Amino acid sequence: MGPERTARVDALTDRLGDRAVFLMRLLPAFSFDWLSYAAGLTSMPVRTFAIATFLGTLPPVVAIVAVGDLLTTTPTWSIALFVILALLWAAPILWWLRPGKGP
Repeated sequence: MGPERTARVDALTDRLGDRAVFLMRLLPAFSFDWLSYAAGLTSMPVRTFAIATFLGTLPPVVAIVAVGDLLTTTPTWSIALFVILALLWAAPILWWLRPGKGP
């Protein structure tokens, strides 16, 4: 990347790295491998990365376990919870892609 771009990425990581890791761990579309590799190339402390990863993966894991548990006991509630979680996941993307405000 070169020293200038590397310095810019490190500066951005210092400001937003923990939040970026947290948010990317929440979303299933991002590859954990690539995110981990990219974070390892920055100056982000391992402790910060580990905490952001833990906190970011906790809500999806709890949600998946809840849906799976309800599936065996009350499938209707499982489906309802899955639909709610899917809408919560899609809402920010739909808001970002709304007409006139997209990328």
